Amino acid sequence: MDIVDLVGSFDGGARRNPGPAGAGWALWDQKTGELIDAGTVFVGLHETNNVSEYAGAIALLTAATQRRPAPVVLTVYGDSDLVIQQHNGKWKVNAEHLKPHLQTLRGLSDRIPLCQFVHIAREANWVADHLSNIAMDEAKSRRGVDLVRCDRSMPAPGKTLGKAKSKKSEKPEGSATKKRKHGADEAVLREKLQQKRQESSVLQQVLDATDKDDANSKVMTDMFEETQREISALEVHLGEAPAKRARSDGQTRRVRIRRTKTGVILQDCDHYVGRAVGYDWNLEEDVFHNPFPVVRGDNERAVQQYKAYLSKNEALLQRIANGELCGKTLGCFCEMDKPCHADFLCELSNDLDRVRLMIQEIQQNKK
Repeated sequence: MDIVDLVGSFDGGARRNPGPAGAGWALWDQKTGELIDAGTVFVGLHETNNVSEYAGAIALLTAATQRRPAPVVLTVYGDSDLVIQQHNGKWKVNAEHLKPHLQTLRGLSDRIPLCQFVHIAREANWVADHLSNIAMDEAKSRRGVDLVRCDRSMPAPGKTLGKAKSKKSEKPEGSATKKRKHGADEAVLREKLQQKRQESSVLQQVLDATDKDDANSKVMTDMFEETQREISALEVHLGEAPAKRARSDGQTRRVRIRRTKTGVILQDCDHYVGRAVGYDWNLEEDVFHNPFPVVRGDNERAVQQYKAYLSKNEALLQRIANGELCGKTLGCFCEMDKPCHADFLCELSNDLDRVRLMIQEIQQNKK
């Protein structure tokens, strides 16, 4: 199944602010990099920069939501801190006249399963800036890819569009230049890896909230799995250890293992430390499981019972002292904000001297 993945950019401005105002927007196909739609919006003869920027963003999302098949992913780039931060909920809207614009914009973005707004430098927003100036020059709104007379490349953070390199400025690529290029390439890949991890996190939340019978469930699952494959490939290319391997800092930590209603694993672990679980999990009971049940939501009581139990179990303590759990990600079904027996296992695994003292105490009490 082909997932419609689009990239868009928007901009807006007003000469003399307020004054003659216009906005521009453009849409690309993420997979091919092809410019597929663009437009200009004449906002008015006496409007502000902020209203114009909102007009550009709204026009962009209106065009995106009207496409068929509808986009599942839309990454929106712009150099307007105000529009992006207000849409993302990081900035408050103090100007009353901007609140209806924000409401309209959010209503449109909510119609796209995965829609994220990313701020970029003005120089990188070349296409949308070019279109907004056309709108101000012509004092009318138009639509069509033929409006774009500059570089049609997709925008991306840190990338400058529309500036061709002069042949006079080209120099033979020496070793120092190659090193700089390699460093730049690695920086781009790391930035892409970070973006993919953010996408994965958002998809986890969406999948958790999506019913398995929902029409979008299969599409979102495919997207999540594809994103995970891309993350793994980038990690290997960059020489980063996959998340499931022992942590580089040597510390043991706990996670809540989770999956979607369709069975896609969202959070895995190195070592499951819980009881046997059937259904589709097929998890065997671990030797470090907590034999004491949680009664009426009293996790703390069950954890205290487990601490007393483990503190007297020489065999289990010896396994911990031997480093069996060191540097591992321990998995359980307890919520992260509630007490869990795995937290005690992490404490001990991160302090083996304490474990050895506990073993000595048990041995002395036997004498």
